[in-house]
Amino acid sequence: MIWIIWGHTYSYFGDQSYFLFLQNALDLLDLQKERIEAQIIINTLYAVDTFFLLSAMLLTLTITHMLKKSGMPKWHFWPMMYLERYLRLIPPYIMIFLLYVFVVPYIGQGPLWTAKDFPMKNADCHKYWWAYFLLINNFVPNGKGTDCLGYYWYVANDFQLFIIAPFLIVPLYYYPLIGSFILFGILLSSTSILAFNIANTYRVGQVLVTLQEIWQGKRKRFSIKY
Repeated sequence: MIWIIWGHTYSYFGDQSYFLFLQNALDLLDLQKERIEAQIIINTLYAVDTFFLLSAMLLTLTITHMLKKSGMPKWHFWPMMYLERYLRLIPPYIMIFLLYVFVVPYIGQGPLWTAKDFPMKNADCHKYWWAYFLLINNFVPNGKGTDCLGYYWYVANDFQLFIIAPFLIVPLYYYPLIGSFILFGILLSSTSILAFNIANTYRVGQVLVTLQEIWQGKRKRFSIKY
């Protein structure tokens, strides 16, 4: 958890939507390029995946223990399991959503704290609230479902993987060979798709080329406006 907080703090300093008018914001670029230990910070964003691993492990142990003890449950068990999970997640989820959109913008003031743009533009929360409440906000095109409450992508992903998990765990338990082939096929296809997207999205020398221009533009805009 400390690792994740540490890395996300640095990512806020380097993100064009946050604090790029700080005097030493560009020092992050030098840190990334000159020191090998900076990889610990840069790759902290992937440390969140450890929570997926823990969730998957606990769910697998729970389902396999149930199958071993009681056998395959009746069909209505699975919808009820999904419903129970959703009802357990959604009350605090909606409470934070409503507080962020309707209360937080009005409890402070400053150049980054306005009713319209705090701390990032929250218009997407008003427009795509239904996607957030259905836990499918990560499927809204062009990232519109994660612009407002970006960290809510994790809750949506976790719930979606929870839905998929029994379709992988049950075959793996009753038919280990078939289940292993299914898991291997998913791993191979997902890795291939990710590699293809990365190769066709990023180009050498283009990942960090705009950071200085963005920082300077933001600094100029804030200095003029405020």
